[in-house]
Amino acid sequence: MLNSSAAARAQGIHWTRPYLVALCDEIRQALEAWAGEPDAGAPDLDQARAASRKLAATLEALAVPGAASLAAALGRALEAIEAPDQETATVLLESVAVLPDYLERLETGSPDLPEVLEGFIGRTLAAAGLE
Repeated sequence: MLNSSAAARAQGIHWTRPYLVALCDEIRQALEAWAGEPDAGAPDLDQARAASRKLAATLEALAVPGAASLAAALGRALEAIEAPDQETATVLLESVAVLPDYLERLETGSPDLPEVLEGFIGRTLAAAGLE
């Protein structure tokens, strides 16, 4: 049985998850295009930066600090990168890929465990030269 705050968080994630996953997809598509897999319909890096800010703000409002911290780190990294680099893109793509699964876990009532995402946060910031 979920406590009331966990139940409210799970419900909030349930309602917003399609939007959050769409933001993750937008970031992923932009990173793939930036790294050298051009797609005329892909969002550009500026759109990905905007999507990461929306993602972080929404996750913060949902009171999921682990996921919000990863989204914020992703946003900082996106702001810092310039020249296309496959290694950087790979690390950032891994961070984007983990968020939908993590949100699904939270939606089922599992606790938000920021320490589970610390490795991704550190690698994300390091890939962009921020840590």
